[in-house]
Amino acid sequence: MNDKLSESQSGSNQQKNELESFFLRTVFQSHIEKFKDCEAFLTKNNIPMNEWRNNSKLKSVGFDSDFMELFGVYYMYRSAIERIISQKLLTSPEGESSLADLVDETYALVNAITEAPKLPYISPEILSVLNKYDIEVDLSGLRPIQLMKEEPYRPSKYFPMATQTLHFPSGEELEWDIIKGIDSVFTLHELDDGRFVLIFAVKAGRPNECIVETPGGRIDKGESAQKAALREVREETGLSLNAIQEVRELGATGKEPDRQATRFTYFYTRGGTVADFDAQKLEAEETMVKAIVPPEAVFELLMAGNSLAGQGIIPFLLQHEDLRKKIFPEEK
Repeated sequence: MNDKLSESQSGSNQQKNELESFFLRTVFQSHIEKFKDCEAFLTKNNIPMNEWRNNSKLKSVGFDSDFMELFGVYYMYRSAIERIISQKLLTSPEGESSLADLVDETYALVNAITEAPKLPYISPEILSVLNKYDIEVDLSGLRPIQLMKEEPYRPSKYFPMATQTLHFPSGEELEWDIIKGIDSVFTLHELDDGRFVLIFAVKAGRPNECIVETPGGRIDKGESAQKAALREVREETGLSLNAIQEVRELGATGKEPDRQATRFTYFYTRGGTVADFDAQKLEAEETMVKAIVPPEAVFELLMAGNSLAGQGIIPFLLQHEDLRKKIFPEEK
């Protein structure tokens, strides 16, 4: 039993060190040495760590109020990490949490015990890439913008708008109009013979221009992204869903931060032959036509097709080795 507890504590210490490293090397990296000096000074002069604010001794040795404010944020994050890891040890000594989950929990705890977030949320995915490639970037100067209130501005079936009142770190307040976009899905479908299905379409926003994209459209209220993707494939191509043998979510875009427009979620599906297309299952639509194209033409058609939705799937295809080799022949 003691051996198990010792192993658990050792694992917790490793997680704690890894979690601290994530924050220190990215958010606080340019201040680490000065933080250590400050902690040593506090210890030497018997100043409690939580009594750093407006301490005259600290000011006298060059730790000014701006630095100490940042030190307070740093101390808060370290305290949150300690609490989270200790709680994990007590509640689930043999369980493991992903680093991404621990990062998210740290942000949530810090924000819960302060009046407003002290640092903007930096996703575990971003932090992971920074650590993987030893990229040093000082993010400690970033401060979040506070959302004071949000009011509907203009109702709309497709793109309702709202006005936000924002409080900036400088003290300025600003009213900002945003689009509350309806999220959408787009799907690249591959037939059994290795060819792909694309859509040539005319859209309301550009009524005289033909664009090229994959089957897709808006997610209906209460509908999952995957269910919407399959529905759109059926509606826009007439393909029987019984023919589909594989459904894979490739990824999703973030929403454009200044406008909060729609999020695109991309899928890959596979299966069926030309015989599985049923014209009677097509939408009564004269503004789109399906095309069955060879794999080597997919990239060029989507790039030439002048559609953000169509072009947006490309980086997600690149992340999947099997699809990358199909769509980009030079990768074979």
